Amino acid sequence: MYILFGGDFTRATLVQWVLEEGKIEYELRKIDIINGEHRSAEFLAINPAGLVPVLITPEGDALYEVAALMLYLADRHQLTELAPTSTDPDRGHFLSAIFHIAGDIQSEMKRFHFPHRFSLRSKDNGGIQNLAKSLVMSRLRVMNTRLAQRGPYVLGTRFSLADFYLCFGSHTSTAKPYARSFRRLPGFTIWFALARSQFRISKRPRGWQTPMRR
Repeated sequence: MYILFGGDFTRATLVQWVLEEGKIEYELRKIDIINGEHRSAEFLAINPAGLVPVLITPEGDALYEVAALMLYLADRHQLTELAPTSTDPDRGHFLSAIFHIAGDIQSEMKRFHFPHRFSLRSKDNGGIQNLAKSLVMSRLRVMNTRLAQRGPYVLGTRFSLADFYLCFGSHTSTAKPYARSFRRLPGFTIWFALARSQFRISKRPRGWQTPMRR
């Protein structure tokens, strides 16, 4: 059985969604990030980086990084409706999208929401946020072009884990500062409405709060 360490208001919800979609047995252990439990000696012994989520495999290995955890579970448990197999022609597009979201989009969203982590002076936070927002929008314009050419989903007519991953990040940003800018991306806007309905918002993983930006 797997053990998932996470917490309210974290991206551990992404991993839990894959576990539940795959009907994979797991135990949920909440980490209170609001009160700094992820920085405790006990948790740092599990993940020295002090980040959640962490997934303990049935063999006892501690794994981390959201995109890696989702791919690992989908591949190990052959969740082919979520992730194309290595011999599937869609696999290349799928991996390109996952790594683009993780490395280029999510990273800049993090920089926008946590500018103090990337600045030496508080007065520089606003500039960091402005740059991060500009980079996010430039990368979403690229995604908008790809969706217009190949859509309506990332893999054409096939909904996948890539759509859920991008939709989760976009869902937490549909209010300010991105909402107005999203309307200028018609392919992205159509995709977002479709993807949000596909991942069954009514079937949220048990025991979790709606993600928030902190």
